[in-house]
Amino acid sequence: MYITLDILKKYIDESELINLTDDNNSFSINEEIINEIIVSAESEINSYLNDLYPMPLVQPIPKLIEQICIDITIYNLYKRRKRLDMPGSINQLYQNAVNQLEKIRNGTIILNINDRASIIKTNKTDSDRIFNKEMLDLL
Repeated sequence: MYITLDILKKYIDESELINLTDDNNSFSINEEIINEIIVSAESEINSYLNDLYPMPLVQPIPKLIEQICIDITIYNLYKRRKRLDMPGSINQLYQNAVNQLEKIRNGTIILNINDRASIIKTNKTDSDRIFNKEMLDLL
């Protein structure tokens, strides 16, 4: 897992976690719900990184990915309870996380991971290459 409940508690108050996960009025954090939401956040992160890095990421998890996972997890916790009354700051957390993931996917941000996948991506097609196969054969 990219984050744990203990890490999450550093960013969101325990009483708020109870409010967001206690479906049975047990006045305690439902760790099963937290773990499901963390796994969902990890899956979303992996969908952005899948072509760039071997999945799943292994320890040590880059701090940026940890923070993105925290932000997406918090967003999903709030979405679960307050879908129609989502705080703007929580929406902004999620948007910032997605923007960072897009920057990683586009190569604007490079994660400090030694075991990068050996994949070369290009935005060119056969029809818009400057030097196509025929032209290269002439050289």
